[in-house]
Amino acid sequence: MDSSSIAAPRPAAGGRDGFALMEVLIAMVILAIGLMALESLAIGASRSITKANLTTEYTLVGSQYMEAALAAARSGTAPTGGSTTLASGTRIDQVVETVALAGPAGTLYRVTITVTPSTSARRGVTLSPVTLTGRAFRAP
Repeated sequence: MDSSSIAAPRPAAGGRDGFALMEVLIAMVILAIGLMALESLAIGASRSITKANLTTEYTLVGSQYMEAALAAARSGTAPTGGSTTLASGTRIDQVVETVALAGPAGTLYRVTITVTPSTSARRGVTLSPVTLTGRAFRAP
């Protein structure tokens, strides 16, 4: 087979050899819209992850205060209520309710810890206060 028998490529039907400029522009617009949607999803996912991390941090802080209050109640010291502000500006409110039980002798303490994040610690996400409730029974 010699090189003279190889046929030159034929033009496409209708005399078109490629894409028109308008087709390329439309494809680029569609691609740009798709990429912007993906970017929006990534930003939303980042905010959700930040919110989950901050909620976990505040729950951990509240749990530490709750454990201290319940340990005091179990050891015979009545836990006290009050408010504490951390260095970050986060406020921790502790409410203690004493419930005198009619049947069994003893005291039931109901402790509520509310952790309210400071506005500077929110990192651009909307956070609600985290509330934890615990109970401890102390026999006389």
